[in-house]
Amino acid sequence: MWKFRIRHWFLMLACLVASVVSACGSGRPTAHLTTIPIQVSPSNLMALPLVVAVAIHSDTAYGLQFHLTPQGTSAVTAVSPADPTRLAHPVFAYVAVHGDWALITPEANSGFRWTALASLPLVETDLPRLAQQLLPAVLRDHQVTPAHIETLPFSQAQTLFLGGRLPFWLVPATDVARLPSHSYHLITLLTASTGPIPALVLTAPPGQRAAVAASVNAALTYIHTHDANNVARLVAPYYGLSPAALTPWVRNGVALGMWPETTFPDRTTYVRLLQWLAAVPADRSDAWYASQVDPKPAAAALAGSL
Repeated sequence: MWKFRIRHWFLMLACLVASVVSACGSGRPTAHLTTIPIQVSPSNLMALPLVVAVAIHSDTAYGLQFHLTPQGTSAVTAVSPADPTRLAHPVFAYVAVHGDWALITPEANSGFRWTALASLPLVETDLPRLAQQLLPAVLRDHQVTPAHIETLPFSQAQTLFLGGRLPFWLVPATDVARLPSHSYHLITLLTASTGPIPALVLTAPPGQRAAVAASVNAALTYIHTHDANNVARLVAPYYGLSPAALTPWVRNGVALGMWPETTFPDRTTYVRLLQWLAAVPADRSDAWYASQVDPKPAAAALAGSL
């Protein structure tokens, strides 16, 4: 009997090992997967769907294996399109439709108006080019000229902020998550004023676009159907932050509509970005959408016709 039990447990262990080295138990060995590097900063909260796709291995269901890399040549690039008319390849998927650029203050301010910046300084830290271009457009839209706008490194701005000498700070959410939770209050996101825009998109040459879009769709579904605590625990190791620090930002991101329901790159959202950036004349927006965006892969992913 004991020999039978040893053989039984050995077989169970062998099955467990086999399931680990296979692609999510799908029977598809990792060696048969197509590895696709995606160029993106894994510390970017907007990239959460890509991080989730890696963490839950949703990509393996489509014969892919994602590898997130902050730089270098990659088949797929995640980009915040500061100049959407100069992309090397068409946009085929939306990852985030709001930026993670948070305006915070040391004290609660439920009645905030952008006009408050007319007499107070504004410090920004680590903003990508898209956010830097949107900021003056948002301020103009609110008819506000700040007393002063200055770019400071995180460590210097943090010292001023925690010392009560910085009334407003515009900074990426993952930087804010490094602060003590009691030390700041989230006022708004920069793109709350713009409405949904393609804040983080995927571009790529022809190839695996539809399969990539389907994988990210699965990750988006996971984000929208799971509690923020569960999502934060899943991705915390990739961000180098504790689940407790990430949870409120995942919750806020979902509540504020940072991540779309699907990757489909709709025209209205793209044209809105062109208008905010004044990238092309208004009567050319539709033409630019047709030339710079390829919605067919995302449509195929939604239809299941990969």
